[in-house]
Amino acid sequence: MRLCNAAQSVLIVVDVQAGLLPAMTVAAGEQLVQNSIKLLKVADLLDIPTLVTEQYPQGLGHTVAELQAHYPEPSRVVEKRTFSALQCESFKDLFDYAGRKQVIVCGMEAHVCVLQTVMGFLDLGIQPFVMSDAICSRLENHKQNALERMAAAGGVISNVESTLFEWIADSRHPKFRQILADIIR
Repeated sequence: MRLCNAAQSVLIVVDVQAGLLPAMTVAAGEQLVQNSIKLLKVADLLDIPTLVTEQYPQGLGHTVAELQAHYPEPSRVVEKRTFSALQCESFKDLFDYAGRKQVIVCGMEAHVCVLQTVMGFLDLGIQPFVMSDAICSRLENHKQNALERMAAAGGVISNVESTLFEWIADSRHPKFRQILADIIR
């Protein structure tokens, strides 16, 4: 598939944690949080499973409260120590249980945990869509390098608004007006 399909998607939120977010530039961090909230809200409306990872929460804290407030059902939070979420057995088990073929990835840092997680999905034959406007790194050139590497490996570099419109696919979708009015505008 070249487009995101809501029935085949799992939203993956990678390590948007209270202890790590302040290391990002203010603008990049705000964009990441606001666009991730859009993804979470629409995932909730469309019943898209959501997996959230937290890298060593004892040291980096839990996912920022702004995102936690919008966790859809079903969603699961997985604590990890590995940089690739797929190297964490509990994450992989939850993903396998969902039985879907696409992942929509947002989070941080782009050049570490996001990159390694996306490469892991590619190795499994799962199609990753990387949200260029909902990932960040401490340094912009690290984010750009990660985007280039993921694209060269076969990841789809996209953006939040494109993804939301692909998920609903048609202006006659029953949730279209709500998503347009409440989330996209």
